[in-house]
Amino acid sequence: MSNKIVDTVQGQMWDMHAKEWLGKEHFMRDIVGINVEYADLLIFSGDIPIEIDVSKKEPEQTLPPWEL
Repeated sequence: MSNKIVDTVQGQMWDMHAKEWLGKEHFMRDIVGINVEYADLLIFSGDIPIEIDVSKKEPEQTLPPWEL
C-alpha cells in the first residue's frame, strides 16, 4: 500500500483532500476509513496529520471529453 501523510490546514474538509490528492471527492470515504480517529471531524483545525492511500488515485484523463 502506498500511503502519504499530509497535514491539514484550518478550514479544510475531507472532500477537499480527496479531490486534491486522489482526483475525485468520492474517495473521501476511503480517506475517512483510514483515519477513523478523526472520522467525527467535519472541518479540520490546522496541523492534523492524516493518511491518504495514494495508490487509489485515478489516472489523469488523456483524451478530450468528446473522444471518450
